[in-house]
Amino acid sequence: MFSLIDAIVDQPMATVMNTLALAGTIKEALVNRRGQLIIYLQLVESYEKGRWKAVGQIARGLKLPEAELPDIYLQACQWGNSITQEQ
Repeated sequence: MFSLIDAIVDQPMATVMNTLALAGTIKEALVNRRGQLIIYLQLVESYEKGRWKAVGQIARGLKLPEAELPDIYLQACQWGNSITQEQ
């Protein structure tokens, strides 16, 4: 859910990540665009940008039902909002 947080707070991603208590794997994907979670970041970014062909391809590769992605995205947004309110 933090794929756009750097733009929201107008700070470099690395700076933002240093202020948040997130797992190293999450920071690795967001800051360095690599690691085991990068495919999920690519899925989110494609979803947010309306790149539906890429969304479908990535979802199939991850064995995620495409019909469930809107609900999953909404849950992620709600989780992200609750995390940022705690900070």
